[in-house]
Amino acid sequence: MSAGTAAVAGPPPGDRLRIAQVSTPHESTPPIAYGSINRIVADLTDELVSRGHEVHLYATGDSTTRGVLHAPYPHPDPDFVNVGQDWMHALGSMRDITGFDVVHNHNLFTGQALSFLAGCRVALTTAHFFTYRDHDLMSRTGPANYVVQSRSQQHRMRHLNVVGTAQPGIRVEEYPLGRGDDGYLLVLGQIGDHKGVREAIGVARRARLPLIIAGPVPPWHQEYFERQVRPWLGPDVQYVGEVGGDVRLELLRRARGVLMLSKGPETFGLVCVEAMACGTPVVVTGRGALPEVVRHGVTGFVADTEEEQCAAVHRLQEIAPDTCRAHVEENYTVGHMTDRYETIYRALLPTAWEASAPDIGPAPRPEGAPTP
Repeated sequence: MSAGTAAVAGPPPGDRLRIAQVSTPHESTPPIAYGSINRIVADLTDELVSRGHEVHLYATGDSTTRGVLHAPYPHPDPDFVNVGQDWMHALGSMRDITGFDVVHNHNLFTGQALSFLAGCRVALTTAHFFTYRDHDLMSRTGPANYVVQSRSQQHRMRHLNVVGTAQPGIRVEEYPLGRGDDGYLLVLGQIGDHKGVREAIGVARRARLPLIIAGPVPPWHQEYFERQVRPWLGPDVQYVGEVGGDVRLELLRRARGVLMLSKGPETFGLVCVEAMACGTPVVVTGRGALPEVVRHGVTGFVADTEEEQCAAVHRLQEIAPDTCRAHVEENYTVGHMTDRYETIYRALLPTAWEASAPDIGPAPRPEGAPTP
């Protein structure tokens, strides 16, 4: 039986499951602005509730949910620097979980390390991010059931116990379809060297198109921002800070295209899905899962050199907005995501149930039967 799995008395699972979703303490769930992990957790929780499951969400006190909210902390730690709060959030959550069918952890390291405290039939962790240096940490938390978000991530985590793949989804109806009316390029997401922000500035300038950069600058990327981004800001390159709500949607639908020039292997690329839902094509590097999410020449372009990226930018108007949106509707909705997770939950539960059955020994031999 996997770590975090404890035998809970009761019949085998029926159609209705009792599920605990453990979010992160760094943002509210859903987040006000940036925070793809917590947005995924919020949408998954609400959709599971709508399907008749009993779902408890462990998140910060300012979160909203259709499930039952449990809040180890009233407010989030937006700077991601309070290690103690991260551990105490996981500890308070896992100790409170009793008699559940499933505990689904999204708080990668601390949640997985403490999942053995949860009273549940099966525990699993979605690895919303993963780098090669994370492998050692994840292997030291004990046996675990991991869910990945792409084929690329599954390959990189092949030495761990990966039990399924569940690509994230969005509520497409909340994303307005646009036509790239304002003609600018957009970088949307966390600002850091690994996201290729400085490279995006170079592409936009070479293509002679305006660029808007939107997203948070974490403390550990502040020096990069000051040295590699701020000096290049001007009339044609604007930094508008972290955005959310209608402002985020307007930026997406009015952009000619989104640049996601990641230098490292992305586990998925939710910003690409959000852009395509608004009819906005995406230019990405061939790193990690990005070529899985963006259909080259159909919903955007995969390009690795600056020359290729500039050429792709000049071809963005060849991409039909309706085709981008249809790609999301066919593959990356909240419904698709929830279907995948329900399948994974039910695939794990029979194994957990059989593993928890008592060992009653061999059947008794009929009287007079020969000894084997």
